[in-house]
Amino acid sequence: MIEVLCEFRNGLRIFDAVPARFDVIKVGERDACPLLHAGEVAIYDPSDCIFAEGLIDGAIYVMEHQRPVAGMSWETFHRTGSQRVAVDRRLVCAQRSSNDRDLWFAQPLRRRFAGALQGIDPAQPENLLQSKFVGRVVGLFRPKMEA
Repeated sequence: MIEVLCEFRNGLRIFDAVPARFDVIKVGERDACPLLHAGEVAIYDPSDCIFAEGLIDGAIYVMEHQRPVAGMSWETFHRTGSQRVAVDRRLVCAQRSSNDRDLWFAQPLRRRFAGALQGIDPAQPENLLQSKFVGRVVGLFRPKMEA
């Protein structure tokens, strides 16, 4: 049985095991923040990428970038000299634009400059930003230590 050891105000939980339908991502240096520390393991819900209810403002998501882009033809892939497909996943915070409520930003969790808006990509419509997310972070994995 999977036990939820603790729950934070923002809805993130501490799990002692990874639930069957969830997946994990290691928190990297670039994604470290006061809530998530480098080296910890975040648990995300890949079924949450369907987004029936839309993005949650302030929620943490796993964003995936692929180079070359997935829609590139094999001819273009070989012509550009690409040797392999590189997939990069990172943790971001979804934030609705205050200027245009139809646009969203993917904010890095670790701010480089205090007080400055630092989106990973320019502001985008909700459905376009959703297409880059593979799931919403629901908690951290911290196994129980046997005494």
